[in-house]
Amino acid sequence: MDGRTEDQGPRPPRDGGVDRPRAREGGSAEGAPSDPAAHDRGGDGGRRPEREPAAAGTRIADAGALMDLYYEVSMEGVDLRRFLDRLDAGEWGPVDPEVVVEFLRELQAVILSNIEVKATEGPHYAERRDEVIAETQREFEELIGRYLDRT
Repeated sequence: MDGRTEDQGPRPPRDGGVDRPRAREGGSAEGAPSDPAAHDRGGDGGRRPEREPAAAGTRIADAGALMDLYYEVSMEGVDLRRFLDRLDAGEWGPVDPEVVVEFLRELQAVILSNIEVKATEGPHYAERRDEVIAETQREFEELIGRYLDRT
């Protein structure tokens, strides 16, 4: 049992299944966060079967396992850059740079999809669509470049 009462209905999917930006320090409350990871997975979100995240010290061998770990940690309020810092420090064991690049590309696709969906929800979102997409792409290019340099 997950602590939910019967009148609360079924538990939402692990990935939230919704498109909503989360505000963070320095971010925008209007869907233009300064950190691309401030968006929850939305749309089809590249859903995968649920699996346990890698245990500390175990090699994370694929982007799906890394994505699962990221979503678990992000629920604690950890943004993407802090997650990557912890990953680089070896908190969850070794991860090949190629796996991190694949994870970042998948996360970027999810976030860009969320931005597109959000732009249809109101004019204030639609007005900022291009700006937020460009900002997100710049941030991910920087992060991906950081790991491509290691390959």
